[in-house]
Amino acid sequence: HSMGVFLGQNSEYDEALEFMRRSYDVRPEGDNIQKEIELLSETKALDLQFADFVQGRDRDKLTLLGNNLFTLASYKRCSEVFLEIVKFAPDDAPSFNNLASCQANFDRLFLVRQRWRI
Repeated sequence: HSMGVFLGQNSEYDEALEFMRRSYDVRPEGDNIQKEIELLSETKALDLQFADFVQGRDRDKLTLLGNNLFTLASYKRCSEVFLEIVKFAPDDAPSFNNLASCQANFDRLFLVRQRWRI
């Protein structure tokens, strides 16, 4: 399960889903694992359409993708998504807030890894 979470953070969706499904097979009553599988599946599908969403300026789909990435703690990718939104919607305060949250969490994660040499 932990490996699935780690892989999901790095946008390695197929591998993450494989680990999550194995974990679920071991303990099928794990509702949280099923929810993570659903989140990973949805995020993978959205991420595959990222370029189309950017080109079509689909703020709703990009926001959903960004929020999913934040939930998966994929802060670098999350920042990239919200940065695209603010490029075409510079007056969208919630997207700037989400971008800042992603960047702040990415910076925090980077500092922890640097300190502990992970």
